[in-house]
Amino acid sequence: MRIKITPAIILFTIPYAFVVAAYYIIRRLAEGISFSEHRDALGAAMASYSGTTIAILIAALTFMMGLGGRNMYKLKAYGYMSSIVILYALTFVELGMVFFVGIFLMATSKTPIPMLPSICIGMSAASLIHISLLLIQIFNFSKAK
Repeated sequence: MRIKITPAIILFTIPYAFVVAAYYIIRRLAEGISFSEHRDALGAAMASYSGTTIAILIAALTFMMGLGGRNMYKLKAYGYMSSIVILYALTFVELGMVFFVGIFLMATSKTPIPMLPSICIGMSAASLIHISLLLIQIFNFSKAK
């Protein structure tokens, strides 16, 4: 059985292209938007967001591992189950990074780092897309065909 990780890496990187494009479009159209004034509140919001979504991701992973049926058997038989687990792992790492960037935003509110709020917002937007993809995936796995 071959391990297929390329789909996971592709699905993980595609949302970042959308986030970078949205960043440049928003920067061009709405130049006055800034999160630099309230870095501590943004950091607290991002840290709580990532902690909550990690809990949702753990519940979703537990549900997915408990699924049986033809869809899950085919995933395991064709070697794509490792790709799904890698996508979950990359999303866990991403949410951990969002958590620590949020903590770092709270810690550096007096001596700001220029791009840190934008990076944090971009990572959280990409993680929201990843969570949505994973939940759609679980929904599709659980359907009986």
